[in-house]
Amino acid sequence: AGRFMLRENSLSADRSMNAVQFATEWRPSPRFGARFAYGRYRYDNEEGVSDTTNLGTPSYALTEYERGFRQKGNSLFRINNALLDVGAPRWGLVSQFDVEQIHAALDFGHFDPVHVSFTGDMFRNRGFDSNDIVTRTGFDVTRGTRGWLGRITIGAPAIRARHDWQLAFGWRKVEKDATLDAFTDPEFMLGGTNIRGHSLALIYGVDRNVNLGARWLSGREVEGPPYALDVLQFDVNMRF
Repeated sequence: AGRFMLRENSLSADRSMNAVQFATEWRPSPRFGARFAYGRYRYDNEEGVSDTTNLGTPSYALTEYERGFRQKGNSLFRINNALLDVGAPRWGLVSQFDVEQIHAALDFGHFDPVHVSFTGDMFRNRGFDSNDIVTRTGFDVTRGTRGWLGRITIGAPAIRARHDWQLAFGWRKVEKDATLDAFTDPEFMLGGTNIRGHSLALIYGVDRNVNLGARWLSGREVEGPPYALDVLQFDVNMRF
């Protein structure tokens, strides 16, 4: 369990994340193992609030979800008044975020040293509240608060020796307000939420503690304007 400060501010409430995790693992034999985990992540004071001040005042745009921190996908609204403020639009988060996650994994080693494993994650944003959104922003947005990730891996559990190999196929769908987009995988669709797609990865050990890897990540939008992106990556990993 922990509390993590995201931004301190002397003029308004600090932004933080409160997190708790627990996990249990059961391995009755070298040929079978199972793992279950649960996590809860509550973000305090991240949601946007309409501004009552203008550009130049110390308390201007304090609830902005700023560029350089956000990635893309979360529902946003303009927090500064377009009629009273001639400055550029400032954007805040529509939803609050209180994310609950469940993780499960199974490992089968009947063909050791080749293992087959399955992992899955489901999560949802319990902080999405339509009544609060209408009161705070003046409008409503469609609900998109769930996410799913799955992965199948075949090969060595860990790539340590020469000729060890691992092949993995993954799938994911992350709705727009399922989690805070700032903390999502920055490689799949180059980060963010409102994404779905799959990935394929191959890792091969060329020497002791040295391996080469290749990954293909292919995704597109869940809703909204069409947006698709394919990413091909190559890795060289060395362990000391």
